[in-house]
Amino acid sequence: MHANAWGDKPIDLPAQLAAYLEPRNYEANPTALYFIFIGANDIVTAAIEQDEVLSDELLQNGIDEVEKAFRNLHAGGARYFYAPNNVNIGVAPVAKQFGLSERATEKTIKFNRMWELLLRRLERKLDITIYRFDFFRFVDDLFPIVDKFGITNSTDSCLALAPQGLCDLEEFAFFDELLPTAKIHALMGNALSTALIEQLSSPICNDRHHCGRLGSSISYTFISKQRPHPGLHKDNLLEGHND
Repeated sequence: MHANAWGDKPIDLPAQLAAYLEPRNYEANPTALYFIFIGANDIVTAAIEQDEVLSDELLQNGIDEVEKAFRNLHAGGARYFYAPNNVNIGVAPVAKQFGLSERATEKTIKFNRMWELLLRRLERKLDITIYRFDFFRFVDDLFPIVDKFGITNSTDSCLALAPQGLCDLEEFAFFDELLPTAKIHALMGNALSTALIEQLSSPICNDRHHCGRLGSSISYTFISKQRPHPGLHKDNLLEGHND
């Protein structure tokens, strides 16, 4: 099972938030770092939905729930957040399974654009610090060289091939149709940690809460509105949003 940002299942974001806040009397530690990383399943659902209006509504519903999570945590006292964007769902087996790789990539780009605009609005309105990580670009850079880490299959679900005796988790990038294997997760975790340390030591993060938005570095901490991701069309850039 995979969690949605928008949904009513026990694993979805609203339930996760309630499970954290309710036992704490809706109080959030103001010195803690709150990690918000969700939306992949919402993107998958939006990519499968062929009605464009409904598809975009699914993305917006996910973003709206993420905003509620930020605001509820902030109301309880939270001030520091780590909110990476989403990986390119177009490379996942689930997208290829439905023949929707290109569409899933487009929906990921759209969701990530909405995500970044939300973060900028929240920084301005709530006076909070949000650290960033560009998962989309990180995975796009990682997958062409996964063979360097002993991974020979970056297209199939290892679990799906297990009945045939072809699933070696050390050689697969994906555990199932959406989730990466432990080896890929370890690479992601290391990159996340490095990016966070970089931002914590940067004065930019204390200057109008512009973490991950300034500078010319190729670092994955920077979410640029000028330098597009591979496959990010010009009309997807954050032009006109200088907050």
